[in-house]
Amino acid sequence: MSGCRWCGLPEAPREVLALAGTDKERPFRLARCDACGAWQVQPPVPLAEARRYFLSPRLPALDPDGRLVDPRTRQEARRREYRKYARALASRLGRGDRVMDVGAGGGLMLSLLPDHLKKVAVEPHPEAAEEAAALGLDVRQKWAEDLEIPPDHLDALILNQTLDHLPDPGRFLARAAAWLRPGGWLLISGLIDPESPMARLYGPRHRLWHPLHQVYPPPWAAARLLSTWGFEITKQWRPYFGTPHGGPGRLLKHLPEVLGEAMGRPGRKPSPPWPGNVYSLLARKNVQTLPLKKLALAY
Repeated sequence: MSGCRWCGLPEAPREVLALAGTDKERPFRLARCDACGAWQVQPPVPLAEARRYFLSPRLPALDPDGRLVDPRTRQEARRREYRKYARALASRLGRGDRVMDVGAGGGLMLSLLPDHLKKVAVEPHPEAAEEAAALGLDVRQKWAEDLEIPPDHLDALILNQTLDHLPDPGRFLARAAAWLRPGGWLLISGLIDPESPMARLYGPRHRLWHPLHQVYPPPWAAARLLSTWGFEITKQWRPYFGTPHGGPGRLLKHLPEVLGEAMGRPGRKPSPPWPGNVYSLLARKNVQTLPLKKLALAY
């Protein structure tokens, strides 16, 4: 897979940053596609390796600041952030509408949506799938790439902290666009902006570089690709305030080190949580999407 995993063009993205990784991670490179502007891990993490990672026991793991964090605790701490997304999506849906969350984890995002919706959780991890089922959700224990959904079947599709972990997210979006009816909604959260102030300032020490974050589309590159499949972005969030990673106090705490970096006095720490590091978006499908095989595009 030498072409771009965002826009699908066959030209190999050019390397822009080499990263050493950590004790538990392989060194990897980031490359940028000149056609669409998306950054991506090169070479791609093999599918089998990625699947082993996401099926591993849900044990405490080190965050970018070296702290052990339990996955359930990390997820629950984002409830306030997720509630904003759920409210925005729910206000655009009607009774009986079908909503699917791909990579649903324990079902937190779906649990925040009204019960009058038909909610389907797709989650390959057996333990997380059990947690979602315990919430009364309809659970499909599958990988995103293995889904087969009829055209126009869904009223809303959620990719919560999921899309950039997929091995070929552009191709997945091309397929998933047909699953949504015209007028349907797509909620994507947790995309990492490789052109954010912290990414530019800290370079290889940006806290969010990771080989399992396989693709990093800037917001304008996300909008461009989504428009290809008939979507218009109607709302965008830059989550920081109100999240477990940021707030006024944390902003002031990290300000001296950020100013030091900006004034040419680099430290050794990774970049801190900061406004603009990540973004989430809500998009509406405005046109009927043709079957993938009939599209005259690189895919």
